[in-house]
Amino acid sequence: YESMQIDFSVEEGLSQLPRAKRSICFNLLEAALEGIVNDASKWKVLLSQSQSEKSSFCDLVPASVLEKMSSFGSLSASCLHGETDPRCLLQVLRLLNRTQQVMLPLFDSQHYSIGSHMKVEESHPGGKVAFPSVVIFDAVAPYYPVHFTPPKNDPHGITRDMLQNALMSVLCERGAKYNHFNITEIDNAGGKESGEDETMITLAGRMFLERLDPPKTVMDYDPVSTGSNSEVEDKLDAVRDLSVLLLPSSSENTNPNIRRVTTAFLTELSSSLARVHEQSITSATGSPTTDDATGGLDAEDQISLASSIRQFSSTLAHWLEENGPSSFGFGLNGGEEKAEMIDSSLWEAFVVDIIRRLSPTLGSAPQGLHGRASTAYLASLAAGGGLVTLNKVLQSCIPGFLGVLALLDENREDSTTSTESSNAKNRDEEKMAAAMRGIAALISSCRVTLGRLERKHRGVKINPHPMLLFSSKIIQKISLALNSMAKHADDSQLSLAAVAALESILTTADLQALNEEDVNSMIKSFSTLASFIIQTDDAVIKTSSSDEWKTACARALGALISNGFVDVNAEVSEECHHLGVYAESLLRQTLLSASSPPDVSFDSSCNRYDWIVLAGACSNGPLFVSRRIVFDLCSRIIKDLQMNPFKDDSINFFPLTALSYLVRNGGMNVSISFHEKDGRQSFSFAIIDELCKSVKRKSSANGVTTGERDMQIPIGMSQLKLPLSEAGDWEEANTVIRRAYLILPHLLHTYERTPAISSCKTLIDSIGQVIPPLSEWDEVKLSVCLPLLASILNCSDHVWSKLE
Repeated sequence: YESMQIDFSVEEGLSQLPRAKRSICFNLLEAALEGIVNDASKWKVLLSQSQSEKSSFCDLVPASVLEKMSSFGSLSASCLHGETDPRCLLQVLRLLNRTQQVMLPLFDSQHYSIGSHMKVEESHPGGKVAFPSVVIFDAVAPYYPVHFTPPKNDPHGITRDMLQNALMSVLCERGAKYNHFNITEIDNAGGKESGEDETMITLAGRMFLERLDPPKTVMDYDPVSTGSNSEVEDKLDAVRDLSVLLLPSSSENTNPNIRRVTTAFLTELSSSLARVHEQSITSATGSPTTDDATGGLDAEDQISLASSIRQFSSTLAHWLEENGPSSFGFGLNGGEEKAEMIDSSLWEAFVVDIIRRLSPTLGSAPQGLHGRASTAYLASLAAGGGLVTLNKVLQSCIPGFLGVLALLDENREDSTTSTESSNAKNRDEEKMAAAMRGIAALISSCRVTLGRLERKHRGVKINPHPMLLFSSKIIQKISLALNSMAKHADDSQLSLAAVAALESILTTADLQALNEEDVNSMIKSFSTLASFIIQTDDAVIKTSSSDEWKTACARALGALISNGFVDVNAEVSEECHHLGVYAESLLRQTLLSASSPPDVSFDSSCNRYDWIVLAGACSNGPLFVSRRIVFDLCSRIIKDLQMNPFKDDSINFFPLTALSYLVRNGGMNVSISFHEKDGRQSFSFAIIDELCKSVKRKSSANGVTTGERDMQIPIGMSQLKLPLSEAGDWEEANTVIRRAYLILPHLLHTYERTPAISSCKTLIDSIGQVIPPLSEWDEVKLSVCLPLLASILNCSDHVWSKLE
């Protein structure tokens, strides 16, 4: 590292050399880097042997050496100017990234100046010398984004992805390890005016942001999109590049780049994300605004862009919170002390500022495009962020929504019917419906976050519940909306939103904390909903409502059964027990309705909403709920098979079809309950036994059909009893098979799920006992069991690993 005068204009003649010789020049620079690596390793060995007080290698690097290294980095960056050959371009990009990996650790934070100006301080052994991050960025920025199509039959194998990855490695300083880095030093380093707050990460981040959210005030801005890439695709690429820059990869738990940005940059990033998100939603609805730069693009692409932005912002918020100080995260980091915590000001800059800016709209005009976009963005932050983010969003947004729903009390007291009053009520209803949908979205976000935290902490529940302060008020507003609907027989958008909010609050809130008034209001609301879809002896289903409304009612009732139905061994409060009693009564009515023929007005193309109730209860509830439902349906199926005669038109298929529907739409617990053994055998084999039994029917004097069941024929020649007629057994066996084949199509679905593997071995053993078939009844058993076994073997390859 001897000091010598070098003419750094040698790169000017580099472009005049042929490609092969340029590559040799770049190899020389790479060799110089490897020399530094070898010298550093030898130096560290000497330090360890000498037991020097200065244990850090960086402390011993003279300022003159750092200055030469900085000049070397600038020289390497200048080699990239004007390079167009993809082979040399890839080589130089990898050289620059290797320069970052080797030299950046030598510029220790206590001697490291962030800016682009070199400052040598001879009084300090390390001096203050800047690594040329800005120079390197200026060299690589013109190549972003990479537009390269390799020629046909390219022997070199260089692709666009290779160039893009090499470029992103430089922009992200991939592999460069900083010894120390304090973000507050950057924020206090003088601000933008001094030019000393720019790092490679902030420069790259702002370049990505410019691609995502092009400036509107710069008249000479040239979009980066080309004929092959639409503008929305450019924005999607920008979001992906921001994710690579700031978020940890799937193989890593941390990304040090987030510690190299300022709070000002994160505030700018958060604002841009929210703005582009709103523009995308506006374009997707077909109502582009005057300043919408993305208007007229395909709606699906716009929806994809909005979804990508929500995913990125919520993931970044979660990562900032989880890696913050332990006191900031309320001990939710598992009690582990992290080596490098993120300052809480970064989370506040990214999350709190945008919440403060968007939340006022939710209390004034939630029905507008800005209000709906803000609701979606904040709900995604609450769902993807941590507990602190969730509480901040709930406390900032729900009071505004409840303020809008106060119009319910005003409309109830206002009984005027003038045209002006009617128009005002319609406007208020649209506004209240948007507020109710916003509440439902935030409650769903709360459920997602709490579920993730509960899985992470092995079932430990959060106390106090985030919804504790708002549950009672929300339930009362929902009850007001649904009671008004029942009074006027109007399934409006407000009613639909209220039902969705009721479903959300039931699946998320702490039911143990509800008071008597809340429970009574919920029961009254659910009784109203049940009148639309549950068929009982003393109530007629209201058929004037839409399918959308009935489906929403069915989902809410299913949520009541799945969450309100109480296990007999559970200890619950008196109010929760009261709700459980109602859920038990509702379940009995729903099972009776689901097992019965529909009313005369039922159309085969319509939905069976009572089945939707049961499917929702099974899919969202614990296993004992599915066991109760499957037990009731299977008991009805077996009873019908035992009591009904062998007439095709007398078979009650509705318990069978209901069970088949639940298997397909009710989650895995239905199949588990159907195939698990209860005592001697499972429900699946109990039904198989009934399908295969021989029944000799005779009519009694009063016309009631009775049966005499033949058990297994005793073994031994003395016990041999030949049938009176071979044709009689054949006729009876064929009748049994015909009936079984009417029922089997409904049972096959129950054997096409993974839990059916538990029945596979027993089914194979049963088939093995009757091969070869020695009687008509052996053939009956084969005719029933073989299709079921085929369904199990076709359901998954996993079945073969379970069989011996």
